[in-house]
Amino acid sequence: MEARKRSTNAEVELRVTHIYTLLVNSAKRRDILNDDTVQSWALTHDAIDNYLQKATDLIKQESRFDRSYELGKAMARLDRIFAKSMKVQDFSRAIQAEKARIELLGLNAPSRTEFSGRDGGAIGFKIDFSDLTIEQLEALGRSLED
Repeated sequence: MEARKRSTNAEVELRVTHIYTLLVNSAKRRDILNDDTVQSWALTHDAIDNYLQKATDLIKQESRFDRSYELGKAMARLDRIFAKSMKVQDFSRAIQAEKARIELLGLNAPSRTEFSGRDGGAIGFKIDFSDLTIEQLEALGRSLED
């Protein structure tokens, strides 16, 4: 029986990248197993699952980010759009960039949110005092009198 040759680091990288791309494009495991490129590798399902796990781990790593870095990058982009828009006197686009920057920084006035119950009425609630002792109920009553 012929021994299976071990994949090179370059092959592993290429395969993980291909499966990563499939996953980002919403492919399911079944789709990956049926992918022409993946099938051309002539690997076992277990081997493909290992590549699938490596690609999944890469996607998870990308969810980690440095908030201050990303905020700074977004602000720099908006500042650049604002400056270029002002230079060509595209005031509409400059205003859009400034509004986006204000929203990004949370400088805009808070939007008012009202809560209501069914059909716009008051929100009803029930408090269950059945688990309280007599002493606790008396203490509660005294606190309400104050």
